[in-house]
Amino acid sequence: IKPLSDSLVNVSAADVDLIVTYLSGGGAGNAAVKLRSLIKPMYVSFDDYEDFTFSNGEVKEGLTKSSGQSGYYGFENGYEDEENDQPKKKTPNIKSISLTLDKTGSLRTKITNIPKITSPHNIIAELEFKDPNGEIQTVAKKIPLYSSKLHVGITPDSWAASGELFKFKVIVLDLNGKPVSDT
Repeated sequence: IKPLSDSLVNVSAADVDLIVTYLSGGGAGNAAVKLRSLIKPMYVSFDDYEDFTFSNGEVKEGLTKSSGQSGYYGFENGYEDEENDQPKKKTPNIKSISLTLDKTGSLRTKITNIPKITSPHNIIAELEFKDPNGEIQTVAKKIPLYSSKLHVGITPDSWAASGELFKFKVIVLDLNGKPVSDT
């Protein structure tokens, strides 16, 4: 599974090349395959800016109280523990399409109906195919999906904020983690 673009920004569809080859050589010509896809949130971080939180969704003006979920991904301290290990009520929206590869064992296709996002996500793409023995095999790839060409990062300047005064450091990086000037 190979996306045609490394930087998918605000797209409604993603072009991908699918290739199935045998270990003994040659492509799996005219093979029937299934391509599944799922969109899931992605946490963005950069080694040089580990104190910053990047591209964490929409910014709303004013003070808000926590909805009971804190930390990354809704876990209290950023990690899953027993108290927060509750089954999800929403079932994932997995899209599946049956395809047939060409005589060389490859095919260019689209992952369609990608929803509009306000924070970084991954397209989890999985390709199912049968090996020469008839056993079902799968390969998967995470394809980054962004809502912007820029990542805005924020970190508190001091934990000793008092009353109504809050100080923050803000930085803007490109998709490769390089600082952007004049923003």
